[in-house]
Amino acid sequence: ARMRLGALCRGSGRITEAEDIFGQLARNSADPAAASYAGLHLVGMHYERLRKPVFERRASGIYDARQVDHAGWAALRERCRALAEAPWCRPKERVRAELIAVESYCWERDARGAARAGDNFFAKYDGSEYIDQLASARLFVGIEVRNLKWYEESAEHFRWIIQHAPEVPSRVYLELWITLRRAEAPEHEIQEAEDLLMSVAPDSGWANYIRIIKRQEAQCDVVNAR
Repeated sequence: ARMRLGALCRGSGRITEAEDIFGQLARNSADPAAASYAGLHLVGMHYERLRKPVFERRASGIYDARQVDHAGWAALRERCRALAEAPWCRPKERVRAELIAVESYCWERDARGAARAGDNFFAKYDGSEYIDQLASARLFVGIEVRNLKWYEESAEHFRWIIQHAPEVPSRVYLELWITLRRAEAPEHEIQEAEDLLMSVAPDSGWANYIRIIKRQEAQCDVVNAR
């Protein structure tokens, strides 16, 4: 009953109440399942508090490195580590906590931190049953290492998702397309990524993004040819 009440409080935005309930469960429950579930809720609420303002600033095109809450992200990763290392933590909550730690570097815009955390995550879980979590981590890390101009590694992450994930998010094809273009890869490789996206999600925003970019480039070519 307490677990359900905590989830209802979180879902309705009563975060302080939810944190109190899940905090008590994580500290006091003798049931590993309940303690793990409550601990992950606490990590998730901390994550959302940090992630939401970053998402909103990025969506509005505003980014200021001085606004990055480095202490907050470091504290989140410490909570993730503490949960993952708790002897009572179940495997499914452990992998989720470790995934959040990887993603945290990406929202913090620490590309090298994301690369290091990703390498540790992949070394631990590659070949495991946690395909969805691996795919999510590879999407985040693939974008971040591209910012370091590590194009080959970036493309490898996206291709891994395409090869292994049971359901490939259409965004992955766009991210691969962007990486290959920045790497100045052979045109047929770039076209293959575009064709894959157009075949699986022709009406998506990701597909429209490619159309807009190519239309703008064609217009520039016409102007430059005059």
